[in-house]
Amino acid sequence: MRFLSIPLNVVVLAAYNLMTFIGLRQDYPPTTVMTHLNLGAGSVPIPITWNTLFILGAVFVLFVEIFRATRTTDSSLANHLLSFVVFLGFLVELLMVNQLQNPTFLVLTSLALIDVLGGFTVSFKGAKRDIGLT
Repeated sequence: MRFLSIPLNVVVLAAYNLMTFIGLRQDYPPTTVMTHLNLGAGSVPIPITWNTLFILGAVFVLFVEIFRATRTTDSSLANHLLSFVVFLGFLVELLMVNQLQNPTFLVLTSLALIDVLGGFTVSFKGAKRDIGLT
């Protein structure tokens, strides 16, 4: 199995777990406002927290994963299966770990599900196109 078959959502899962469990020991909550994003004159500044950054990063990872799903290689099936395993990891942690039962982790779990469903759908459509089915 090549390195390209490893789903990138495993990085999001590991990073969020590290931030949650190490951050709780250091009294560093993920809802700490790091900065504010000003969109223009007279607008209300948008607070940027660690949770916001994780969601934005996970959306970018989802984009990369959907883009990777357009490839039809031998490792793409392994990538889809491992993405499903990562989604199960997200789901089990969401249901079983009290510290991870929050809206941010729910959104990250939903993005992992979209990665699985989108990856299978894009690959299936691409495979049908490659063999000439309509």
